[in-house]
Amino acid sequence: MIKYLNSRIIQGQMDEEKKKVEQIILSVADVVEERNYLRQEVHELKGSLQEAVEEKRRISQEKEEEIQRLRKEKADAIRMLRHEARIARTDELTGAYNRRGADRELRRLSADYAVAIVDIDHFKKVNDTYGHDAGDSVLCGLVGIIAESVRKNDLIARYGGEEFLVIMPDCSLETAREKAEYLRSTVKQKVWDELGGEGITISIGVAYGNPMQEKKEVIKDADIRLYEAKKTRDSVC
Repeated sequence: MIKYLNSRIIQGQMDEEKKKVEQIILSVADVVEERNYLRQEVHELKGSLQEAVEEKRRISQEKEEEIQRLRKEKADAIRMLRHEARIARTDELTGAYNRRGADRELRRLSADYAVAIVDIDHFKKVNDTYGHDAGDSVLCGLVGIIAESVRKNDLIARYGGEEFLVIMPDCSLETAREKAEYLRSTVKQKVWDELGGEGITISIGVAYGNPMQEKKEVIKDADIRLYEAKKTRDSVC
């Protein structure tokens, strides 16, 4: 009987241990399953995060490309506006300012200045004798001579058909007349191949102005002096 009871006790203990082992095994299995689940979750999160990073990078790149495109369009537009503005105030033939450009520069003057109106003597005869192409070449050549005869900061404009306006900021009347006389002499000495080796002469009217005066009055004064110079031609008044 004692033997039987011992056997039952031992069997019960073994069953109890077996249950504990089974519970441990189940717990381990649950842990393993949970670990695998978490690993899958982490993997999916990493994938989602990578996708989000890639999407953000793509959007950033698209935004940067859009910004660069807009900057380029802005720069192109500014360039076009400046080009159109330059064309609007530039004489197409000679590259000098046109009348509109000259008037704009006159309005911007803030100190005393001098102006000279230069007119080619008998220019109609040049066109009639040698043709308009030769006449155009003379006009362009004269702009080059004027540019070499005046100061670098002086402005040259084609003010009429064969008439040019030279704007000389911060220039005394005496200096302006000296520049005008030098220009007249230089033009007279030049031999023009376009005119078969012949030359031309110019007449120049010089006037002095200050910011308080109406610009048109100063130009009118120079025009009156040009009229006086044209009476004898090849002269400066």
